[in-house]
Amino acid sequence: MISDNLYDRPALEKGMNNSLSKLLEYIPNKGKLLDVGCATGELGAFLSSYTDLEIDAIEAHPESAEVAEQHYQNVWQIDLETKGFSKQLEKNYDVIVIADVLEHLRTPEATVIELLDCLTTDGKLLVSIPNVAHAAVILQLLQQKFTYLNHGLLDKTHVRFFSPQSIPNFMQLLGNVGWKLLDRVEIGVQGTEFAEELKNGISGQWVQMLSRLPEANTYQFLLEIKPSKAYSPDAQFINSLHEVSDLGIFIQPTVFFQKKGEESFSGKDSQSIRCYLTEYMDFDFELPNDVQKIRFDPADIPGLVTIKRLMLLDKNQQILWQFCESAPILNCSSDITFQWNNSDLNIFMTSFDPWFEVPVEQEVIEQAVTLKVQMNWPMTHDFQLLKQHKSIEHQNWFDQVDSLNGQLSACQLALNEEKNNFLELQESYQNTLNELKCLRKKAYFGFCQQAFSKLARFFKNK
Repeated sequence: MISDNLYDRPALEKGMNNSLSKLLEYIPNKGKLLDVGCATGELGAFLSSYTDLEIDAIEAHPESAEVAEQHYQNVWQIDLETKGFSKQLEKNYDVIVIADVLEHLRTPEATVIELLDCLTTDGKLLVSIPNVAHAAVILQLLQQKFTYLNHGLLDKTHVRFFSPQSIPNFMQLLGNVGWKLLDRVEIGVQGTEFAEELKNGISGQWVQMLSRLPEANTYQFLLEIKPSKAYSPDAQFINSLHEVSDLGIFIQPTVFFQKKGEESFSGKDSQSIRCYLTEYMDFDFELPNDVQKIRFDPADIPGLVTIKRLMLLDKNQQILWQFCESAPILNCSSDITFQWNNSDLNIFMTSFDPWFEVPVEQEVIEQAVTLKVQMNWPMTHDFQLLKQHKSIEHQNWFDQVDSLNGQLSACQLALNEEKNNFLELQESYQNTLNELKCLRKKAYFGFCQQAFSKLARFFKNK
């Protein structure tokens, strides 16, 4: 930040989880590029170091533009809200980058339409926009807040807001364009500027609802827009908006590797594994070549983690080294404490960026190909509340089952009673039938006796 009103982008590296870093993957090495809203020129400086691009830029703020001039062929101080501003530009750009700019404009669609006119036939706009429907903002609204800050999703200079559902509507304002979603910058609530909200606790029902919203963890959308003969939307993205997402609460355990000859750890030499809400996690990190030190960041949220196993495996997946109490941790962040419980290591973390160096010799690291970690989900308020919420749900289910079992038992008793009544009636019917048979026999014998008596008297009189 140069001043309260001027923006400076962070140092740019490939492979980082931010909009500019991700957009680098879609920028060619040759051609002409226009960087719209270049700030102090981080994108131009980075691209100039390894591409043959001819790069121009637009920056409205004089102080930023002056700093940026050293990284571009031309830097125009233009107000993007001014109608017809594109007349000052060249008309043959292969790529125009508009990273985190449109949300600062009152009529961003008018700006995009003018910039589309500055592209070559096969040119494209690369756009990044923030997602106001991120779980962090929705959490704010659920608490009846809408806190503007100096940066981020609710930057105080934002005048337009975009959500997954509003993107197709915005694209239709541009007329005949083809557009598609290229990528997302995904960050959980714990990684945003609203992370402190988590320390105040969240309703278990809110946690469950937020975790099911599509794009709830999407911090920014990265889009490509091209001129077209007809409006051509990204159908796959539009269809995905009607789907319920997987459980969206996640942490990202990360391993950093310090290469030989380097003095510190760097984000470019790191691996992260996204872990969704579960009680137990088991994952493997593949080690690159020439590693001399390993740093492990167990979670990006405060809480209590229990590491069951932390070990290095060779190419045959045999154990080379296993973490134990006799291997003291010498280097770690100030917000992390350790306690051994038999063979388990309990780690208490009080911030969103806890870490420790894995206490293993370089000779062992050189033989290893895999770092294997087995640990539980951090015992945090959201995990506990969701577990509590789930327990209540399960108890309700058990209560319903008990109620149904009670009704079934009552029905069974009634059925047994009716069965007993039926058996009694059946027995009474059988007794009556037997009596009837006896009476019939008696009546038959009586009839036969009378008949024989009459015959006897008849022959006697003869």
